[in-house]
Amino acid sequence: IRQPASADRPDVFNSVALSVGRSPLAARWNQVSGAGVGGKAAAFAASLRDDHVLAKLEAVNGYVNGRVRFVDDRVQFGVADRWLTPAETLSRGRGDCEDFALAKRAMLKAAGVADKDLYLVILRDLSRRADHAVLVVRAAGRFLVLDNGTDRIVDSADVADYKPMITFAAAGRSYTHGYRRDLPPVSYAANRVTAPVVLAQARIEPASGDSELPDVVRETASLVPTTISL
Repeated sequence: IRQPASADRPDVFNSVALSVGRSPLAARWNQVSGAGVGGKAAAFAASLRDDHVLAKLEAVNGYVNGRVRFVDDRVQFGVADRWLTPAETLSRGRGDCEDFALAKRAMLKAAGVADKDLYLVILRDLSRRADHAVLVVRAAGRFLVLDNGTDRIVDSADVADYKPMITFAAAGRSYTHGYRRDLPPVSYAANRVTAPVVLAQARIEPASGDSELPDVVRETASLVPTTISL
């Protein structure tokens, strides 16, 4: 039985979100998370304010995917990673995966979607063996994914190949992610011990062409203990 989306933490892609006090990409997030959109993008977002939330997601996902072309930061700027503001991404018409996600986040905020329901998720795409980023939105009791690779809106619970590493949320919150062991609860007298949450320990390799893992992968493991009982 599928559980409804948690109201207070981003348990996306069948994970358990674990709050952390710092993250490797926090400085970049802080530089762009408050930026909005203007011009035609702002007008388009404003026109959606009275629409149902699912219609807003479909419209904004299609708008950004149709106007921005994926270009790796090494090609566009000659650096490994640079996060653009939403306005920069839309004016350039080029960006990489987190730039798409940040532009969608800003437009949905302008369309009236609550900031607390919007999550930038940095993840590992196991099928492509590459790092990726998407916007995930809590809506209709689900965590819905807006991906630059498709105009379809999908439930994160249905995506098996995405393993979240770091998630950024409103009010400066950030999370890493673990997974519940498939073990039944054990009772000791009056105390009930639930199955622990274990951080994923799958082997992670650099994306094609990279010589080493990005900081977010190397540093995340040091943020929380390997096993946490909830």
